Amino acid sequence: MASSRPILAFLIAVLACSAWSPRVEAIGPVGDAVRNVLGRFGRDKSDWFDLVLLENDGLKEGAVCLDGSPSGYWFRKGNQENKWLIFIEGGGWCYDERECLSRSRTFLGSSDAWPRDRPVDRPLFSADPKVNPTFYDWNIVNVGYCDGASFSGNVTDPVVVDGKKIYFRGARILDQVMRHVKEKQGLSGDVILSGCSAGGLTTILHADKVAAQLSDVTTSFRAMPFSGFFPITPNFQGDPWFRVRADNVYKMQRVEPSLNEACLADNADNAEQRCFEAEHAYRYIKTPIFLINSLYDAWTVQNIYNITSDTVPAKDVPKVVPFLNERSRLVFNLIRGAPNYNNVGNGDFLHSCMTHCGGCCTDEGWDKVSVKGETVRDAIGRWVEGGNGNNVRTDDACVYTNGPPYQCNPTCPPFPPI
Repeated sequence: MASSRPILAFLIAVLACSAWSPRVEAIGPVGDAVRNVLGRFGRDKSDWFDLVLLENDGLKEGAVCLDGSPSGYWFRKGNQENKWLIFIEGGGWCYDERECLSRSRTFLGSSDAWPRDRPVDRPLFSADPKVNPTFYDWNIVNVGYCDGASFSGNVTDPVVVDGKKIYFRGARILDQVMRHVKEKQGLSGDVILSGCSAGGLTTILHADKVAAQLSDVTTSFRAMPFSGFFPITPNFQGDPWFRVRADNVYKMQRVEPSLNEACLADNADNAEQRCFEAEHAYRYIKTPIFLINSLYDAWTVQNIYNITSDTVPAKDVPKVVPFLNERSRLVFNLIRGAPNYNNVGNGDFLHSCMTHCGGCCTDEGWDKVSVKGETVRDAIGRWVEGGNGNNVRTDDACVYTNGPPYQCNPTCPPFPPI
């Protein structure tokens, strides 16, 4: 039994190195002012985002963060007038009202702490064509995340928790951001909607709705979610933890009206909440979509599967790798088995690295991790260049083993010695 423990140690080391959180800093007014003064002198505008808050029509329409502050986005103007990448930030969900109240005091629930400008800090946004040959000169809209439910809630009246008001208005935020970008920034032409984690799920849930909203100004509209496919499945201990949490968010934020109408119609037997789940919503997407996801997603392993050093007893360690391999096959089949998977213009980059949001947001995930010799960067490039009629897919990903090196893809990010 003792000889099997390195398996879990390996996985814990992987998870420790794979943890991802949004890189928006929560800085105070003094730090914000200093940053603005120092940052603006001699800077290259292509390497910075400027914050745009929806303080007029957005507030009028109730498109506010959890704490009632104005929602908004960061913007970097590119050299190609008719090329737009809209990227939605992630940051998980808040699962009940008290947790949402706590979140409302952070940058994931309030714009008060958002920096007024910030440097481009991800390879997907880079203005260097050597780093980012596809999007380096595109207009980039980086949507701030502050509603706690993947831009899906729409509760008319504020909810009072411990004497404080909180607002569930994610659907209004998404609507007003797109309206503002179209009317004030001049969005038109080719548009790709993207996002990571909760933002990747937002892309899956709402791609068709955004496509319809922008249809009068776009010549091409596609979706590109990163790490947004979260399976609804019992965890390692057999507890349906994530389904219970997802159902709570669905009810608390009154998500149903913002979801795909065709999906809702097909699940009208008191199972409408399925349409708030990636594995069901994905099946109804008409927008051409390129999905980038790990079959061993680090957030999923820790949270949905509940595999950590504290939750797996020594006697159960030998079961971990078979469990993960079975779940990786489940995710693979949910994606590849979707009825729209073979639609023209669809594709995926599915890999086995235990990471989360690495494909968009880390140098390793962007241009070092590869499947059959192709990186995320290059696969995305092929998909974008091919237009709406181009299908780009990876081969079947490899699976883990119970002995060293455990992880099967040698291009995955290295981990510290165990």
